Amino acid sequence: MEKMIEILKIKKDKKRFIVYTNDGEYKFTEDTIVSFMVLKGKTFSEKEFKKIVKANCSDELFNKALNYISYQMRSEYEIYSYLKEKEASQVEIERIIKKIKDFGYIDDRALAKYLTDYVIRQKKGPKVLERKLQEKRIDEEIIKEVLSSYDFDKEIEVANLLMDSILKKNTDKPLKAQKMNAYTKLARDGFSGEVINHVINEATFSDNSLERIEKEIEKQEYKYRDLDDAKRREKMIASLLRKGYEYSIISRYLEK
Repeated sequence: MEKMIEILKIKKDKKRFIVYTNDGEYKFTEDTIVSFMVLKGKTFSEKEFKKIVKANCSDELFNKALNYISYQMRSEYEIYSYLKEKEASQVEIERIIKKIKDFGYIDDRALAKYLTDYVIRQKKGPKVLERKLQEKRIDEEIIKEVLSSYDFDKEIEVANLLMDSILKKNTDKPLKAQKMNAYTKLARDGFSGEVINHVINEATFSDNSLERIEKEIEKQEYKYRDLDDAKRREKMIASLLRKGYEYSIISRYLEK
């Protein structure tokens, strides 16, 4: 004779229901309780109860997936990977993803457009956007679509905004060093070489480096004080060249 499972008591515990039975204690979601009419005093065959437990596990995974996407927008691939880590079966993953899609909580195209706006607000270039989209395994067609909206003119506009903030810094460095730093920053932030060169060539740099060169020379003289004059001069010139000063300017100040 098949074993029967009797519901002895049900108690609400935060977001779950603790179900006490003659076969032990279980935690069910509200959906499971409602879907299978799990009520005090009701009995189920062992086969029926196993089906309820299995359905509850699936509900738990679904709720975890919802919680996962509640913090930020996620791509279909990210949700798939998350459920895989939770050891969900392929069937469960497909069912849960379909259910979430039906609710409208997965939309890779909307996510791609959101990331485009976010990257532009952060003054990052299209290469950063492309990398973020690829990391989320967004479909290539969608990537091409959103990247086409981040066209050359838009890239120039965003790069100029970033350049404005770059120009306010490092004005005490030589012009050569400022341009090198600007190029490195713009390249690191995902802008193309063509755009970087255009923005740098159009920018107006403030070079206040001559106000500091004498202090730089004093520091270098102290640093290499133990060397003979010729070696010290050689080291100082090399160091100042690395900092972006022109050789003619270095020579002029060393002769003072």
